[in-house]
Amino acid sequence: MHQLNVAVFYFFHNFAGKNIWLDFAGIFLANYMIFLVIALIAWYYVWGKTPEEKTRNKMLAIMAGISGIISRLVVGEAFKAWYFHPRPFIVLGTSHLIPESGNSFPSGHTIFLFGVSTTVYMYNKPLGIALLIISALVGIARIYTGVHWPGDILGGAVMGVIIGWATYAYLRKLVYRYLYQPLSRWL
Repeated sequence: MHQLNVAVFYFFHNFAGKNIWLDFAGIFLANYMIFLVIALIAWYYVWGKTPEEKTRNKMLAIMAGISGIISRLVVGEAFKAWYFHPRPFIVLGTSHLIPESGNSFPSGHTIFLFGVSTTVYMYNKPLGIALLIISALVGIARIYTGVHWPGDILGGAVMGVIIGWATYAYLRKLVYRYLYQPLSRWL
């Protein structure tokens, strides 16, 4: 398994440092795209043409936020505390285009984005598919920039999808009843 991880890592990372535009795209996706996704979810919280659409969008944003928090800050950090996996630039001595430190598994960006994207998909399929594609591109960019193994990305993606689905399946009624309805008077 380690040999496959190394081979796939080199497949993507070998392009790094050879084209300034590809490096720019990789760095942007790996470091900054997550903030655009968060801004998009925040925008969804305030956008809507009809009262029904506004309610649905607010629930989408609240549930995506909860999914992201559970994915990254609860499950992701628990795995990082439980299982240590060094980053590829430490093991292989390769370059990395962005600064990173600490544990590599799972990718925090990937688990967060796939958790959010999966929850969004449950409410809005076209937007969810677009976010899932963006999530995959961010994962590839994290490999390209040299800070994650492919296994870190795959593990983060699988965990994020499971958490996003579980958040939607198990928490949507509770969130609507105990969080959204009481707050809706002031929103």
